[in-house]
Amino acid sequence: MYTRQDYLYKRCNHRDYYSQFVTEEIKNYVKRWIGLHTILNSTDDWFNDIPIQSWDNIAYNLRALINNQVLIESQAGWSLSTAVCISKEAARQLKEKDRTAYANPD
Repeated sequence: MYTRQDYLYKRCNHRDYYSQFVTEEIKNYVKRWIGLHTILNSTDDWFNDIPIQSWDNIAYNLRALINNQVLIESQAGWSLSTAVCISKEAARQLKEKDRTAYANPD
């Protein structure tokens, strides 16, 4: 597990840090509220072509889905920006999964 200190002192990168909070439940939540089509059609690496209001709106409800023990152990604390970063990491994982499935159909 990476701590906030690890992230701040660059012992892990942005993805490493925020991906530790992402669960299947969070990915499903992001997919349902942002929309898989919207995520897949985003052309911005940071999903900034999706309005920030969309990310902010889902972030408020995301707290109930995040494992509080992981937040405590990682020394993350809770903020709107943390929730948005977790949501965007979940979207990134969904997009990568879709690309992989498309490239390697069974």
